[in-house]
Amino acid sequence: MNPLQHAAVFLVETGFSLYILLLMLRFILQMVHADFYNPLSAFVVKLTNNPLLRLRKLIPSLCKIDSALVLLLFGFTFLKVTLNFGLMYHKIPSIHGLLILTVGDLTTLVIHIFFFAVLLRVMLSWISPMRYNPMLGILDYLTDPLLIPAKRYIPHIGGFDVSPIPVMVGLQLLSILIASPIIQFGLSLA
Repeated sequence: MNPLQHAAVFLVETGFSLYILLLMLRFILQMVHADFYNPLSAFVVKLTNNPLLRLRKLIPSLCKIDSALVLLLFGFTFLKVTLNFGLMYHKIPSIHGLLILTVGDLTTLVIHIFFFAVLLRVMLSWISPMRYNPMLGILDYLTDPLLIPAKRYIPHIGGFDVSPIPVMVGLQLLSILIASPIIQFGLSLA
């Protein structure tokens, strides 16, 4: 790949990935019923609201799932995967491969969001354990569904909460056992 192609792939990957990250954060925050008056949540909502409000006029929610947001997430990811594939391999891949690559990309993103949310929560608990800031509130919403069950089964060891360790190991295993094979299968079809 020449430098110009490499730069184009980088720009497409970065631009789309940042917006897809915001869309996925909004979806996950909706699913965990996060406080949308939190400044961080309000920031995510403000940046993703414009296309979403237009799409919601056409697509209704389905069983408490924001169908318009799911479609927007899938569409942007599909477009990112298609553009990157075209820029890197100079050919148009099969639609089946692109769809599976899109699912793999979204699966990887969800796992990474939860992994880094747990890691960030642990790091912030060491730095300022008794202070509140808006990011800690959002991290609590994101990580509590994973950490609360782990805390029930894993006792504190020497005064330290080690429950994030098996959660992070489990998330990495999910990435290796689920997300990576989906991406490999998508690449083989594309």
